[in-house]
Amino acid sequence: MTRPLEGLRILVTRARTQASDLSERLSACGALPIVLPSIEFEFLGGAEQLALDDAIRSSQDYDYVVFTSVRGVNAVENRLEILGTAVADLMSSRKMVAVGNVTAAALTKAVRTPDLVPLEFSASGILSALTGIEGKKFLLLRAEQAKKDLPAGLIEAGALVDDIVAYRIVKSNESGADVLKGPRPDIITFTSSSGVLNTHDRLVQAGLDGWMDETPIACIGPVTANTVSELGFEVATMAKESTIPGLVEALIQFCKRKEMSHA
Repeated sequence: MTRPLEGLRILVTRARTQASDLSERLSACGALPIVLPSIEFEFLGGAEQLALDDAIRSSQDYDYVVFTSVRGVNAVENRLEILGTAVADLMSSRKMVAVGNVTAAALTKAVRTPDLVPLEFSASGILSALTGIEGKKFLLLRAEQAKKDLPAGLIEAGALVDDIVAYRIVKSNESGADVLKGPRPDIITFTSSSGVLNTHDRLVQAGLDGWMDETPIACIGPVTANTVSELGFEVATMAKESTIPGLVEALIQFCKRKEMSHA
C-alpha cells in the first residue's frame, strides 16, 4: 500500500469531536497525526436559544433556509427534536441550501435533501450559485463568529436577510501540554478561521509562535487560508475541494512536490 505521508508529524487543530476523520485518513497515508484541539462547539441557551427557536418556527416566512456547516445542521436538529415534527415539516417546505457535500449529507439526514449545494465554501461561491434572489427572504443559520460576507452579498443582490446564531464556537479547554512540549510538527493543518486564530493564540502563549513561521501550513479552503494570511503567515497548500479528503489530497501533492515524506 502506498503511504505518501510516511513518518510526517501533522498537527490536527480541529475540535476533538471532529478530529477523528482527518486523523484516520492521515494515519492511512502513513502520517503521525498530532491532535491539538483549538475549538469546541456549544449549543445556545437563554435569549439566544429563544431567538433561534423563533426563527425555526417562522421558517415558512422565508424563501430560502441556508446552512453553511454541519454544526449548524446539528444545532437546528437538536431544537427540532424539541419543537416537534410540525415545525420540521414547515422548515422542509422552504428551499434549502447546504454549503458542501458534508453539510448536505447532514441536512438530508436531519430534515431532507437540500435544493442547492454550492461546493465552494465562500460568500462568492454561494452567491454565484444563487439566481433571481432580489426580493427573496433568506434565513441564515450559522455560527456566532461567522463572517459577514455572505449576508452582505445577499443584501447587495437585493435579498432580505435574517442572520441567526445557531451555535457558538469557543476555545478548546484542553491544555495540549503534551503536544506543546514536544517537537515542532512537520505540517500544520487548519480547517476553520476560528481554528487558525485560537491555535495562534495558544502558540503565542506557549512561546511557540515560531511554529507558524517555520512550519508548512495546509488549509481546507480560501476562507481559512485568508485568515492565515491576515495573521502574516504563508499558506503552503490549500485543498481544491473544501473537504477533509480534499485537504489530505492537497497534503499528498504538496509533499510530492517538496519530497517531504520520510518513506
